[in-house]
Amino acid sequence: IQEAMAEIAAGRPLVVWVTGHVEPGRGVEITVRGETRRVARYEHTVILIGYDDQRDVVTLQDGARVYERSMTVFLQAWEPLENMAVIWK
Repeated sequence: IQEAMAEIAAGRPLVVWVTGHVEPGRGVEITVRGETRRVARYEHTVILIGYDDQRDVVTLQDGARVYERSMTVFLQAWEPLENMAVIWK
């Protein structure tokens, strides 16, 4: 999470994989043709565009919609997919 917050602080949003519409979820491992992958029901991507340490929230963009989630809920939605993110450097 520290690396993600550093990227946001530097003005570089991240694409993150979450469960549902950033709701707590559960990931599972599946093996297809000998390759193991982690997947989750209702897997979804959103763009992490900001955070507020004082309020303990993150700001997300999901298509045209921008909304906030508590850091706790965000982490519960991000962790099932192993905190997968695309970071531009």
